[in-house]
Amino acid sequence: MELRAKALTICEVVDDGETISLGFEDAAGRPAALSLSVSQAGALVMTLPGLLELALRTRYGDQALRYAYPLASWSIEQATD
Repeated sequence: MELRAKALTICEVVDDGETISLGFEDAAGRPAALSLSVSQAGALVMTLPGLLELALRTRYGDQALRYAYPLASWSIEQATD
């Protein structure tokens, strides 16, 4: 089954904290959701940056392109040792 998402609608942690739910609107405008365990979501997060860069490089034919993420906040912390 292939799901083509038109829009990401909601992202949430399910009450038990073991599952992450990603809500979508499909190409026909119907709601759909993908539920992932925390470990599956972690694997997805580690995979997506590489896929985004590959998609950009493939689309534009430029191996120097990088996907940049906006910086929402930052902090400097001192190590305990």
